[in-house]
Amino acid sequence: MQADPVSLQYFLWYIFILPLILPFLKMRWTKAARVIAQWVGVQALWLKIAYDLEFLGKDVKLPLVVTSYLFLAVNMITLFDICRHYQEERPLGG
Repeated sequence: MQADPVSLQYFLWYIFILPLILPFLKMRWTKAARVIAQWVGVQALWLKIAYDLEFLGKDVKLPLVVTSYLFLAVNMITLFDICRHYQEERPLGG
């Protein structure tokens, strides 16, 4: 039995929430560029390994496991960085 490949949309759904929080992120552009580059890089790496497995039939079990842990770590770091630099504006006097 062969699993159906998962499209990129399942990894990118939360990008649509980003415009709601962008006004509240207080992050230097260099930090933001690094976070985005890490995130895009790990997405591309994971999708390359998944492509090799699903479409080319290569035996990539170990690279898939390693890349999956890296994928999880970079996504967690990205979320932590967003949370760390989020600053809700409070009303005056409150």
